[in-house]
Amino acid sequence: MIKKAIIVLRQPGAEPLSLGRVVTPEFWLLHDRPLIEHLVDEVIEAGAEEIFFVGPPGKKGVCEYFNRADSPEDASGDLSRFIQCYQSKKFNFVNENGSFGPSLSKLISKIKDEPVALSWADDFWVAPESSFMQLARVFHTSNQTVLGLADDSRGMDLSLSLDKIADRIYRVKEVKEEKQDQDELFLSGRAIITLEFWKMFSDLKREIKEDNLDFNKVLSAMAAEGKPVYGYQLKGLRFDLNDRAGWLAAGRSLAHQDNE
Repeated sequence: MIKKAIIVLRQPGAEPLSLGRVVTPEFWLLHDRPLIEHLVDEVIEAGAEEIFFVGPPGKKGVCEYFNRADSPEDASGDLSRFIQCYQSKKFNFVNENGSFGPSLSKLISKIKDEPVALSWADDFWVAPESSFMQLARVFHTSNQTVLGLADDSRGMDLSLSLDKIADRIYRVKEVKEEKQDQDELFLSGRAIITLEFWKMFSDLKREIKEDNLDFNKVLSAMAAEGKPVYGYQLKGLRFDLNDRAGWLAAGRSLAHQDNE
């Protein structure tokens, strides 16, 4: 059972909409609801009961937003739905400036030996079955780290060498930082990571004494040592929310799915 999740929030920078100067992107409306609610609902559907938001200090309001669910139970309307969805969940915030690296040390003692649903907030999927429910099937069969794969490389700086073992399912042989070929599959901003990932992180930290070990470096080391890592080519449509056109297209796709 996947009871914990990590959502990596967007770092400050150029925003696709002028609204970003006033409202943090996690609260931009996507199909009449803040983006962050869509992301949280997806990991909750996969079983998450405790969620860690990772981001710079200015994003702490994302965590505070969900902790509002400790409101009186007689609330009505949208607030009533909000409380019903999130009151029983635990939300935490972990400071992280830059890439998803130093915060791994802060998280490891809190995650312990549990599998974790890992999501990047900029990468958004729309599908009849959520991306994490798709990954969960592979995880429950293998009990190993599972990466969501996509057929485009937007925002990805890693190339994966894969062996296909079943329909849409791959074994990761190698992770490398170099230009990707057009026919490859790439990381999609979704993963389920296991105890093996955290063990590798701890081993690397002791060996090379580097504070800035990021997700990509740990993943690369796992593949190099032959640790089991699987990939699943996700079904659905992928949208890059760093791009205005991607944001608008994601909203239209969600509306279309609701109308079907």
